[in-house]
Amino acid sequence: MLLKNIFANYKIGTRLSSAFKEILFTVISILIALFISKWDEDRKKLAAANEFIKDINFELKADTGVFNMVLRDIDDKIINQKYILANSNLDKYTTNELFKFLDGNQYGIKQNDGAYTRMKGTDVFHVAKYEKLFKKFSIYYGHYTNYINNFNDYEIRYVDEAKQLYNLQDKLEIDIGDSTSILQTETSRRQILLQLINTIKGRNGITATIHREKKMKIMYGEATTYARHLIIKTDSILAKNK
Repeated sequence: MLLKNIFANYKIGTRLSSAFKEILFTVISILIALFISKWDEDRKKLAAANEFIKDINFELKADTGVFNMVLRDIDDKIINQKYILANSNLDKYTTNELFKFLDGNQYGIKQNDGAYTRMKGTDVFHVAKYEKLFKKFSIYYGHYTNYINNFNDYEIRYVDEAKQLYNLQDKLEIDIGDSTSILQTETSRRQILLQLINTIKGRNGITATIHREKKMKIMYGEATTYARHLIIKTDSILAKNK
């Protein structure tokens, strides 16, 4: 009887052991499958992230190209504006050139953010490997976008005010460069403009324009520096991915 009970218990133990092994094998298989699935998903996200980085790198370079062009234009304007303030003989400038330097310029720069916007709407934005880089993207396309947009609004208001100032209280007919004819003679327009330049109000207007140009230079310079920093980072990543 005792042997019979021992044999029965042994069979039960064997069955339990086999069942446990089957369960363990099933659990391990599921875990391996989940691991492979997660690994494959992460691999695809990383590949997609690298494609977005490539596109963003291209757009950053386009941004810096525009920024650099504007910065050179700003430097040129400041040099000429200071010359106009310091010299009474302005024969080197045409009337339209004088007007352009006096009222400044409205650049209305917009960043290329298409790739970043597309990426931000996907899970790729949360890839752990590029967490720090993507935070820097957020700063560039968040802080600097708001900064530039707000300054664009300021530019619009300022240039409108400057044009009103140099309209000389309805004395100067403005040439906006289209096919609209101007009845006022070139000699008359130039004389009126030179008269304004030599008034306190006119000189204050030029000084204010120089101040605005300098603010623009600082803002676009900061954005350019940050974009260049991101270009160096993304260039390095793209070189490693080749």
